[in-house]
Amino acid sequence: MIKIIKNSNDLKAILCMIAAYMCFGVLNVITKALYQDFSPMQITFYRSFFCIILFSPFLLLLSKNSRKLKLNSLNLFKGAVDFMSIPTWALAISNMNIPEVVGISYITPILSCLFAIIFLKEKPSYQKFIAMAFGMTGAYIIIQPNSANLNIYVFVVLFTCTLWASSNVITKYLTSDAKQHPLAIMLVTNLIICSLATPLFILDHKILNFTQMLLCIGMACTAGVAYLCIAFACRLAYINTLMPFDYLRIICATLAAYLFLGQTIDITTVIGSLIIFISTLYLVKGHIKEAKKD
Repeated sequence: MIKIIKNSNDLKAILCMIAAYMCFGVLNVITKALYQDFSPMQITFYRSFFCIILFSPFLLLLSKNSRKLKLNSLNLFKGAVDFMSIPTWALAISNMNIPEVVGISYITPILSCLFAIIFLKEKPSYQKFIAMAFGMTGAYIIIQPNSANLNIYVFVVLFTCTLWASSNVITKYLTSDAKQHPLAIMLVTNLIICSLATPLFILDHKILNFTQMLLCIGMACTAGVAYLCIAFACRLAYINTLMPFDYLRIICATLAAYLFLGQTIDITTVIGSLIIFISTLYLVKGHIKEAKKD
């Protein structure tokens, strides 16, 4: 199995995505805890600030060619898009249950695939559409949407999903066509985010105590690793190959919310998660078969 994974870029990319979603599950919990004392913009500033401090030293370990980054308008646009997505997501998960927010956000893989078809000219297979349909079914069962749940924060989540889908496509282009290293992209993105957040942070700043600093460091670590994993995954595989696995995110988020926040897991969550898990296995099995042929 290890040999098969080594020989398959798709399987490596899938493992990177799974690692990213595990990090996002923990990140959601930390963000929700910090929101009790900080505004979304303060959280945005501290997350990008500590991410730069923690990951910048690793840039020195890269080769000289990998360290070089030819900035273009897409780097700036990605930074602006990610800057807007952090406070809007923090606002949403701080005012709604995490599994519900994550469930609604499952429009992201659909938008990502659509944008990839339009802008990157990708051609997804029918198997991926089937897996995405099952994933959406599982997400629908988990969140059980109805008019009573409709509020302003739902639209905040949908706006954030559009930003994420745009960021996914830009990341794919930067790591493949522009041949930029994922670590360099992540650090530049956070520099842009920090620069945009600093003026607003100065107007409404708040000093961290020791516990809050540890939480911010944990937030920066999980966010940095998650985005690095996604960037590496985009470098190795097509967007339409990766997005069906996005539905694993609700399982990771639900488990993290249960373990750290005590949010309950009911039978519908179990059923929905099982459907998502089965659709994931279906795709992984297909990629393993392809890897064995190669």
